[in-house]
Amino acid sequence: VILLQPANHYYHLCYAEINYTMGRLDFALKEYLRVVELSTDNVRGFYGVKLTADRILDLVKNKPKKDQLHFSLDSIPQQSTLERLSLLATERLVGAYSGACAACKTVNEQWLKK
Repeated sequence: VILLQPANHYYHLCYAEINYTMGRLDFALKEYLRVVELSTDNVRGFYGVKLTADRILDLVKNKPKKDQLHFSLDSIPQQSTLERLSLLATERLVGAYSGACAACKTVNEQWLKK
């Protein structure tokens, strides 16, 4: 489906979520980045970038056994790039919820601080 409509961000989002669920974080991150490239205000895309970048950073710090990973550590960006992606996604998500009710902003900010 992506080959038929490569500019449709929703198809990339679905593919990214499938890859994230399967543990293929390298492909998931690439697809989430593609989503926010195609749709710059896509909240689910930025949540995906944040979740995936943070999860990869945790895995790099904990250094699990190679057979526990479903992706190669060679195929992911450098740690500094992942940290910047996580920070950018956080900033965009805070901006997306800036006009929301106070309770929504509070919940979002608490989640993002984790």
